[in-house]
Amino acid sequence: MKVHIGSGTRDWSHHGSGCAAGAIVLFITVAFLTAQGCYHTRIIASDSPATDYEKHTMYALAWGLVQTNVLPDSCHCPSNALAEVRYSSNLGYSLITVITLGFWSPVEVEWRCAKMPAPQPHEQ
Repeated sequence: MKVHIGSGTRDWSHHGSGCAAGAIVLFITVAFLTAQGCYHTRIIASDSPATDYEKHTMYALAWGLVQTNVLPDSCHCPSNALAEVRYSSNLGYSLITVITLGFWSPVEVEWRCAKMPAPQPHEQ
């Protein structure tokens, strides 16, 4: 293939590896973007939770300078203790974070409350 550039002509017929290099770059880009999809972190403090999962989406704005804080409701969590916390993200949340260069970063937080502790006998 001959291409006319400015005042000269270049012959690109011997550069067949350009297509293979483009395919490799495309493959690496797609692999990188899909590998960043989602993650989950779980912290377990008790084997016997008292409630089902309660889920909230939290946001960090301005690279963490402004955050939404979620506190378990005392009506749903009478022991005021957590048995398990799950922290997760997904591809959509990761894309939002990347597109905004980290300015807006949403995550999903779920927790289950612990059972009320057994009453302790009073020592005298």
